[in-house]
Amino acid sequence: GMLCTWCVAAGDAPSEVIEEQAMEKKKTWLLDDGSDTAEDMQLPHCPSTFDPTKSTEDNFSVEHFTGIHKTIRPLLDYTYHRKYMHKRVVMQDELIDRFCKDCQRRGNEQLPWVVFTAGAMGAGKGYVTRWMDQKGYLPMKNFLVVDPDAIRHELPEWKVYCAHDPS
Repeated sequence: GMLCTWCVAAGDAPSEVIEEQAMEKKKTWLLDDGSDTAEDMQLPHCPSTFDPTKSTEDNFSVEHFTGIHKTIRPLLDYTYHRKYMHKRVVMQDELIDRFCKDCQRRGNEQLPWVVFTAGAMGAGKGYVTRWMDQKGYLPMKNFLVVDPDAIRHELPEWKVYCAHDPS
């Protein structure tokens, strides 16, 4: 599979900008099957049994690993997180694959980098990573920027949670 470099930078943009970016991504990501209508670009829906008073883990967890990465997942930390049902795992794997398609890996790096940034909104995470890129310290063209605030808009339960508790 494709090796990508990941940079997590949450809180670098106002939520309306993030939502606009997520909608723009949705238009391009979901056309892989040749679809070209708005109806064909809809995200998966929550099952009718989805309960917005429970966590995503409570709604979608199972006792066993599933999906194409089921042999790798037991090597990760599952003392805190739960295992998800097959349909959920497939949806999450497809979402990550869509993000990876945007990665323009250049050079001959053998292993991907992982760069995590942390700090309050407006603290300068985006500014610092852009500065490091401009100075040649951080090759951002090789990075796939993963923003949790953008990803949440791609999850089928996001609108259900917002409707249940708009605050």
